[in-house]
Amino acid sequence: YYSGHVAEVDGVNYLLPLRTAIETAQDVEDQAVDLGTIMFNIDMACPGKAIVVLESGQDNFLSQKEGIGISPLEMELPANFTLAYSGSPGVTVPSLDVAPGTYGALDTFTSALAELMEEPGLGFGQVLEDTTAKVVEESQGAQTPWYAMTAEVDIVLAPEEEEADEVDDAENQPMQLRGTQVKETADEPIPMTGAAGRHAPEQVVE
Repeated sequence: YYSGHVAEVDGVNYLLPLRTAIETAQDVEDQAVDLGTIMFNIDMACPGKAIVVLESGQDNFLSQKEGIGISPLEMELPANFTLAYSGSPGVTVPSLDVAPGTYGALDTFTSALAELMEEPGLGFGQVLEDTTAKVVEESQGAQTPWYAMTAEVDIVLAPEEEEADEVDDAENQPMQLRGTQVKETADEPIPMTGAAGRHAPEQVVE
């Protein structure tokens, strides 16, 4: 989840770190971080479970810079990936004064997303669909969030109550190591094997 400025240059989306000094499109390429690179690294670290949400696109100082867009464009996604924007691709998100005293674009999106993510049993795809509907309604059509998914299986962040109890019960069970007999004493370290057959550092299991 990222909340901040996004710069688009020549069809590439960039995230702006703090204390960048952007005056030209070249400054963006030199100082900002390519969103595609971030997505690649996240996908490598969390294959099949990657979700990226950008809350950005409001009018800001970058809108006056030649050759720089302030709203992210659509992107090609890796497999099993979810990408969501607080507004439509390439479209400036309405400023906070669209409806003074009643509507704040970023607050609307974040509040709706955070609330719906806690709904038990609701898949993240449905979370995004319901968030979009809520933002469109509250902004009276002035803001339309966008999302794309290539995930084969939807991710449920808040399991149903019965499932949550089962997870809690499982977490409270004694540790069991597949294929390894755990000794009652920890006088000697027990070798543990990590993923893909790689040998993990020896650890003592009490």
